[in-house]
Amino acid sequence: MLAKLETTGNLPVAPHSKRAWLRFSLRAFLVLVAFVSILLGWCTNNARLQKAAIAAIEGIDGYWYYDFQFEAPDTYYPEGEPPGPPWFWKLVDINLFCDVVAVGLDSKPATDDTIAAISCLKDLQQLDLAMAQGVTNDGLANLEHLDQLTYLRLLGTSIDPDKIDDYERRHPRVEVVR
Repeated sequence: MLAKLETTGNLPVAPHSKRAWLRFSLRAFLVLVAFVSILLGWCTNNARLQKAAIAAIEGIDGYWYYDFQFEAPDTYYPEGEPPGPPWFWKLVDINLFCDVVAVGLDSKPATDDTIAAISCLKDLQQLDLAMAQGVTNDGLANLEHLDQLTYLRLLGTSIDPDKIDDYERRHPRVEVVR
């Protein structure tokens, strides 16, 4: 049987549907798709930058720890497993959900370019550059915006002591070891 339509003036009005709450306008749908696309683009860009930083660290035989492998101030779990089921990590890139928080380039041929590559690691808490002779004042300048950094080891680098003093004044919560 056909549903009756009510009329208001010249326009028919459909009876109230049980699924009225599911109705969205095309504009609302497009705004939602744009928002989700921007969010996914931001997440995947951060993961891509982190993968590039890890490649730079691996390129000089350095080491790094993800957030699930590190407990501040100095406890490391190299064999730590990421949270969640193992099958999930076979499907998804770990860099999408886990952040690098500690990097060691001690006694490695690190340069200012290496430091520039790892300066994208926004959650970096510890950085060991001891005896990295290729790191200069320019490399230290690349570390300025790392707000989470709490430990920086610069023993035996080519950075001027005055520049290290300036860095310590600007970043009082970073423990700098020379």
